[in-house]
Amino acid sequence: MSTAWIAEDSATSLDEVVGERVHTLLWRGKISQTTFAKKLGLTQPGLSKKLRGERGWSLEEIAYTADAFGVSFDWLFGKTEDPRPVGPSGDRIEVVDPGRIELPTSCLQSRRSTN
Repeated sequence: MSTAWIAEDSATSLDEVVGERVHTLLWRGKISQTTFAKKLGLTQPGLSKKLRGERGWSLEEIAYTADAFGVSFDWLFGKTEDPRPVGPSGDRIEVVDPGRIELPTSCLQSRRSTN
């Protein structure tokens, strides 16, 4: 089931907005679609369709992406231009280097064999 919401002032679907934002994160983090697709349990062509808004994003995929990149749901959904998540006190959590999004080491593991 698609989450194709249409914003009141735009003909852009929620899936397209999320796709554009995830694409930005991948580009900034220099992470390939193939690498990130594997982390989401997708194929690269499947992720590519999501990035273009042709296929819907699941809540689990959105939650994983927000957590992996340290961005807020509101930013992924296009509700704010500030990607920083909100902390327990309601303040935005500062990003150490906003020009470079870092994934946790577990998201960047190579395909090397662990024999």
